[in-house]
Amino acid sequence: MATLTYRTTDEKRVKLQKLAKSAGISVNRMIDEWATYAIAESDAFYRFQIMAENGKQHQGEAINILDSKARDKGMED
Repeated sequence: MATLTYRTTDEKRVKLQKLAKSAGISVNRMIDEWATYAIAESDAFYRFQIMAENGKQHQGEAINILDSKARDKGMED
């Protein structure tokens, strides 16, 4: 396990301690949970970007399939 040093004001440290205590966890655990959440959000964002790019590459093919299905059902414009 790695150690990360975080510097903050005394006032913020006290507030973080109170917040952690109210949640029934340590400040370390609270910050670790925040970091986990931030990393998961970032990973999801980048996965979405990749999926969006892949979708753009196949957009024309998807439209052709939808048009073909519409013609098959007699739903064309």
